Amino acid sequence: MTTRGSSESTYMRTVAITLALLGLVGLAVWWVTLEQPDSADPDSGRDQHTAASGSVASASVLGKKRVALVIGNDRYINSPKLTNAVNDARGIAEALRDDLGFTLIGDSAQVDLSRAQALDRLEQFRHASATADIALFYFAGHGMVQAGENWLLPSDDRSIAFREDLPVHALSQATVLERMKGNVNVMVLDACRNNPLPSREGGRGDATRGLQPIGGPRGTLVAYSAGVGEVASDGTSFTRELLKRIRTPGLRLDDLFRTVGDAVYDASDRRQNPAILDQLRDGAVYLLPAIPVSLSPDAERLAFEAAQSSNTEASWAAYLKHYPAGAHAGVAAVQLAALSPPRPDPGPAPAPSNEWLSRDCPDCPEMVRIPGGKFRMGDLNGTGPWWEKPIHEVSVRTFSGGKYEVTFAAWDACVSAGGCSKRPSDEGWGRGNRPAINVSWDDAQQYVKWLSDKTGRIYRLLSRSEFEYVARAGTTTEFPWGNTASHDAANYGKDKCCDGLADGLDKWVNTSPVGSFSANQWGLHDVQGNVSEWTQDCAHDGYIDAPTDGSARTRGGNCNLRTESGGSWLSEPKSLRSATHYSYTASAATNSLGFRLARTD
Repeated sequence: MTTRGSSESTYMRTVAITLALLGLVGLAVWWVTLEQPDSADPDSGRDQHTAASGSVASASVLGKKRVALVIGNDRYINSPKLTNAVNDARGIAEALRDDLGFTLIGDSAQVDLSRAQALDRLEQFRHASATADIALFYFAGHGMVQAGENWLLPSDDRSIAFREDLPVHALSQATVLERMKGNVNVMVLDACRNNPLPSREGGRGDATRGLQPIGGPRGTLVAYSAGVGEVASDGTSFTRELLKRIRTPGLRLDDLFRTVGDAVYDASDRRQNPAILDQLRDGAVYLLPAIPVSLSPDAERLAFEAAQSSNTEASWAAYLKHYPAGAHAGVAAVQLAALSPPRPDPGPAPAPSNEWLSRDCPDCPEMVRIPGGKFRMGDLNGTGPWWEKPIHEVSVRTFSGGKYEVTFAAWDACVSAGGCSKRPSDEGWGRGNRPAINVSWDDAQQYVKWLSDKTGRIYRLLSRSEFEYVARAGTTTEFPWGNTASHDAANYGKDKCCDGLADGLDKWVNTSPVGSFSANQWGLHDVQGNVSEWTQDCAHDGYIDAPTDGSARTRGGNCNLRTESGGSWLSEPKSLRSATHYSYTASAATNSLGFRLARTD
């Protein structure tokens, strides 16, 4: 899901403006020339050098048009469920889309796909990659080898009981390779299952453990998270190490995966040695160009001209950040003010008092009465994806919201009373007043039913619009405290997904006790960060025909997926934006997902 339209051209302009703002005029001008289709022989720039940085790739090996299909499967029916494949896929998808100029099939990571869904996405991938300079396929989930072929398991694996079932109900690596039509093709398989399947004729599965490294045709690089005879366990460091390095300027694609392999080999105490099969036509393929260190005296002028050409809040703000006393700073300030929407001061919100707080029983979560009102919902600041549009006005009725995310103490009370059927793992981080994690949307429905029956009140999850209403708490900025994320205000992760980070007042690398940070203007804690929170809505593509009365959107769309918002302890800053929301399979339960209650008053 992206607003990029022509994502590759937007990507080229963004890189040029960024390089200009860094003072890298020579490279910025060179980069812009890549947009000119008839400017030069695509191979003419290969093996050129700059004195400062060495090799700079040509347009053909950098790849102007990039397309990717990213799949992560956690929620298997027969095979053991995984906990990290979806998060890994989302981290890769965001890096490819937001930082490396890829257009994604389905606009985001595709999660928990059935075989039919996967084949549909592969067909879209085939058409899109036919005109691509670089086509990339990433899979995280279960995989196994049978008769010399690698098989990737879809989430609907109920019919896979014998190894003879694989050709009918799984996806072969060959099937994927046949659909990769780019000039350069990259396949990344982070699959993590031994082969336990018996044969219908008797005996166990193949003797080979893990996947069998199989190369692709010329022009293809295939990277495996483990080598021959090895199995990458769930939570492997392969994708984590890849995310740390994938944005490195001037790192050749083959060297990228070799450095990732070395890091995984060391981190696993030599038990996991990722394999790479490199059949690339060009010896040097880059995802980002090398950055020369020499600066130009014309940097400010070029930065100003780039801001003029773009004429967006972000470009003028970036110019002023780098040149606050520059020759054109006055003009830039005026332009920025003209483009910036008015930020009305919402005024002091009523401080919660005894009249605003309530608890229906000793085991019940504390609730805060939220005053009704109107607000503008969606990407108010122009930094979000297309599914946060169109911006629209919503009227929200007065209701009560949980002062805190539902805790393990509250959840365990439901389990003890027989209202909730499972006791989820706390990952060893502690129960009590830590937010309940590893609970699915379906699990949360059990809790709200139990609490409603117990109290005679109507408890439920917040709607998506109610969540954004309480997240904004009368503000129109990216976050309720301003336009910049802060570890002094919330528990979230590193700047790039997906690891926890203790920094500032955020002393936790995973979940924190609820209420560890100050409440927002309406007295709710941890609406941003700690755990991402389930909401009632089904997944929809954008806000066209969305309700404007604050109610949950439970018709149309995909109700097998439910929305979640707020960001968590492992999220990058943008996931904490008030407007941000994603969707998960309703049965998904992860260590970064929890929920907050609403009560209809």
